[in-house]
Amino acid sequence: MAGPWEKYQKPKAGPWDRFQLSAPEAESSQGQQLETSFMEQLGNGLNEGVAEFAGMPVDLMTSALNLGVSGVNAITGSDIDQISNPVGGSGTFKGALEGVGAITDAEPATNAQRYARSIGREAGAMVIPAGATARTAKGLLPLLGMEAASAVGAGVGSQVARDIAPGSGLAEFAGGLLGGLTPVAASRAMRAAPKAPDLDDLRARQEAAYGAVEQSGATVAPQASQRLRQGLLDRIDAEGVPEFLPSNVRSVAAKIEALPPNAKVTDIEDLRRLIGNDVAGSVDGQARRIGVDLKGDVDDFLSNLQPSDLSGGAQTGVLDSLSEGREMTRRIKKAEALGGDTGVVTKALRRAATSGTGGNEVNAIRQNIRTILDNPKRRRGFSKEEIAMMEQIVEGTHVTNGLRMIGRFSPTSGALPAMASGASGITFGPLGAAPFAAGYFAKAGAEELTKRQVGLLDELVRNGAPLPPKMASEAEMMTLQALLPALAATSGD
Repeated sequence: MAGPWEKYQKPKAGPWDRFQLSAPEAESSQGQQLETSFMEQLGNGLNEGVAEFAGMPVDLMTSALNLGVSGVNAITGSDIDQISNPVGGSGTFKGALEGVGAITDAEPATNAQRYARSIGREAGAMVIPAGATARTAKGLLPLLGMEAASAVGAGVGSQVARDIAPGSGLAEFAGGLLGGLTPVAASRAMRAAPKAPDLDDLRARQEAAYGAVEQSGATVAPQASQRLRQGLLDRIDAEGVPEFLPSNVRSVAAKIEALPPNAKVTDIEDLRRLIGNDVAGSVDGQARRIGVDLKGDVDDFLSNLQPSDLSGGAQTGVLDSLSEGREMTRRIKKAEALGGDTGVVTKALRRAATSGTGGNEVNAIRQNIRTILDNPKRRRGFSKEEIAMMEQIVEGTHVTNGLRMIGRFSPTSGALPAMASGASGITFGPLGAAPFAAGYFAKAGAEELTKRQVGLLDELVRNGAPLPPKMASEAEMMTLQALLPALAATSGD
């Protein structure tokens, strides 16, 4: 009487006898279709997937050895048998599971059962790698949910590929990969990309930072305060006889004279704002020039303050708070210079609108941004990345410039194109109006691309640095780490 392990006995021939076992034979009688169910096929698939992943290392090594055998046979003309069903391969584990009834001989009878088996197979193959990654996961439930969704997608994709290209391991792998990646891609798409803070956020941070400096009560050491005071007065004295200077310059000189030797840090910041508003912002050319220089001196002083320059009050964290407040102020000013009510972009769009057609929007934006680039003092406040982006807007990309050229035919580019469009349409019909229609859409495209560039510049200014790319989440990365080896184990059987 045959023993229960008879189906694993060695075959008679072949040099690889000691490394392989015979494949288990189906036990369905006379080829009759056994009754089965959706859940049975799902379970069969789960156990098959586990077996295929467990036997993958041996299967891969066997494939490599068989490739070498094929090469030897081709070169020498020999007929060395290849390894089949190696011990420790997926066949070993499947046979063991079949022996205990975990995998039945019943084949799927319906499409639903076929897909259930495929889904189960991919889910089973992901069990081991998913368990390995889950040990270090910070969020276990999101990870398990995504891995389950990925397994379902991979199973559906693999079965679709088998239906379209039966017997193609590459197609099966590609279908499973596409299906398995779909939940990962959907998860990534639903997560918001990093955003730059808006002006309200910047103002709140500015207020909080300066509030912390004010509450600290920290003062500037007398020697540092005297250094600033004397430097500012020397600059004013170098301008000539005080009586001949503009009145606002003389007024600010008196404020500088009155600066106490133990001035608070916020007093220095207030002096800077006073110089900026009353002198640097003056309509008088001489006063404006002097004010810009004085304001720059105060900026340099505040930017280079050291802990040794402070005395009195709670000094811990004062310089960090001051730096934060000044940084927020810079971002706010630059953002307003670009897109505020009096910003260069806003002015450009208003000027374009006065033409009645908005025909020169792109040109107006470029010209106004160029006023920043051409002015060394205005340009100085912007970073290298911001300047590079402004230069790109002014110069335009190949696509934008190409669309602008075609857009010259747009009826909205001015009176002449509008008249030509109407006359051509009357004379030649729809065909005659085609170039002007193309011009219309090209012009709109150039405007949209330019505004998009301006939007990116605005984000860069408000964020203070390029926004980081949207990175994959922990669950997405760990799902990929489980999906790829699982597909490698199940594809091509």
